[in-house]
Amino acid sequence: MKRLTPLLLLLLLAGGLIIGVSYLRAPRQTSLSTATPRALTVTASIQPMAALLREIGGERIAVEALLRPGDSPHTHEPSPQAVARVAQSAALFYVSPALDGWAARLPARQRIALLPLLPPSARLDDDPHFWMDPLAAAAMAHPLAQTLSRLDPAGTAAYHANAQQFGSRMQALHRELSQTLAATRGRGVVLYHPGLRYLLRRYDIRCLGILERSPGMEPSPRDLAQLRDALSRQTPRALLASPELSEQAAQATADALDARVVWVDELGATPERQTLTALLRYNARALAGAFGP
Repeated sequence: MKRLTPLLLLLLLAGGLIIGVSYLRAPRQTSLSTATPRALTVTASIQPMAALLREIGGERIAVEALLRPGDSPHTHEPSPQAVARVAQSAALFYVSPALDGWAARLPARQRIALLPLLPPSARLDDDPHFWMDPLAAAAMAHPLAQTLSRLDPAGTAAYHANAQQFGSRMQALHRELSQTLAATRGRGVVLYHPGLRYLLRRYDIRCLGILERSPGMEPSPRDLAQLRDALSRQTPRALLASPELSEQAAQATADALDARVVWVDELGATPERQTLTALLRYNARALAGAFGP
């Protein structure tokens, strides 16, 4: 092997020094997986409760909803994988035994029913669908912030600040929906499920009847005749139906009532309706369209 000449050796040393300096000066790339971990991981029975938790929890919490789009909250059976995630989360939030009682039986560190947190003045008898009224949702904000603060005391200030901001947004949304539904005041509709009673009450729309007051309880011919008579006093006639009901069943019932089907959504059945604001706007526009041209 030939020996390196002094000149060649000097050139190699200089090249190595330049490469080393360039490496030290080059900007280091940071990993995309170094996001700040959430302080609290919780699960929610249904999508609207997950949306509400995200509003109040903000960046401090991670939330997963158990109910799949299109499933009924009354009869849902979570998968073994979902049950395992519930057991690992800090708490499971559900509405009430009347709506999603299956969640109250899951093995969770803490099971928290949200309906009892709602101030009595905001409730509509024993109806659990409070999030269909923006002012009732606003009334839930600070009680929920207090609950999250007990789970994560370090986030107390953030939770209450988020609750204040959310309440203001719901007040603004209420004013918007009041204008959207101004022409529907005093009109009447039939509900297939009772999920929109809060929304109807808030905006002075009459509920002429409910076809399925309990899951699986189909209306009798006498019920249909009475509702058809109630609807006959106005035009157009509207039957409000939810996505978990088949189009065939909804249309058959509407035909029996001499009414048209208006599709509404109390559970956030599509990705674009998975915030409370988007969900309420969708339903308000559907109601306004029910009595349009």
